[in-house]
Amino acid sequence: MTRYHAHGEPVWRDRADSLIQVQLSFKGTEYYEQLWARHVAADVFEVCCIPVFAYNLSLGDYVESSEYVVRQVVRRSGRYTFRVRFDLDNHAYAREEVMAEVQRRAHLFEWHSPALVALDADSPESAQALADLLAEREQRGELAYESGLERPPEELGNDSDF
Repeated sequence: MTRYHAHGEPVWRDRADSLIQVQLSFKGTEYYEQLWARHVAADVFEVCCIPVFAYNLSLGDYVESSEYVVRQVVRRSGRYTFRVRFDLDNHAYAREEVMAEVQRRAHLFEWHSPALVALDADSPESAQALADLLAEREQRGELAYESGLERPPEELGNDSDF
């Protein structure tokens, strides 16, 4: 069974004019993350949302597609992606505290579910500050996070660039 994950509120929705997909696999299940994008050239699109599941892909990256499926990144935006899963059962307060700080620092974000959010940092300095904040909260057991540049063990060996 193929599964699809869509973005309900892409951060650059006003720039987007297309939908593209990233093909992924996880523990033997194939699925697609549908991305909002801006068509910039023949088969090239600018990513207009913060990827929640695709690795090595960020807001503003230019990607090449074939039949609207991403094949490779052709130009990096210089932005950074983080994914955060909050422990709502034991530390619901952390979600409000962390997201208040994220907004104070003017980071862009997209919710995938009440417990899962994708965050964007627009520079190495803001990415490091965000990583420090998230690492501190993870150390307390309030959340789990990862960089969008990481790949889980299940993805290693996958032929995809993501």
